[in-house]
This record gives sequence, structure tokens and C-alpha cells, in this order.
Amino acid sequence: MPSELLNQGEDDSTTDTYRGLYERTVKKFADQAYRTLLITYKEMSMSEYESIKANANNFDKESDKEVLETDLTAVGIFGL
Repeated sequence: MPSELLNQGEDDSTTDTYRGLYERTVKKFADQAYRTLLITYKEMSMSEYESIKANANNFDKESDKEVLETDLTAVGIFGL
């Protein structure tokens, strides 16, 4: 774990879940008033995408796109 994310009294042997590390990072960035960007991806074929799109009202509304926001793989989290 990066030393910048450790709480007082912890050492670098501290273990954490991926979710815990994510939440700790977001909290650290928020404490420093950074905007936080999480970069993710999801592998799918174009035919899978088209099928999801057709079943979600062709993504006419922003809320229709939420069906794509499951089973994502995180690539990185950035504080700006």
C-alpha cells in the first residue's frame, strides 16, 4: 500500500481489500479537495453492445446507459 494512503499508526504491511483501498484513496483525494476520476473498462463485443443498447431504449436518456455500469474493471484512480 502506498505510504501516502496509510493512516496514523499503520505501516506498509497493512493489508486492505480493493474496495477499501479505493475508498481510502477517494477519501484522501477529497480531504485535499481534488476532483477524482476513476477509469474503468468492460470487455464486450460490438454485437453484445448493440443488443444492450437495443434493450435499453437506444440510450436515449442518460439513465438508460446505467446498464453498462456493471462488472467494470478499474484501471486507475486519479486526483486532479
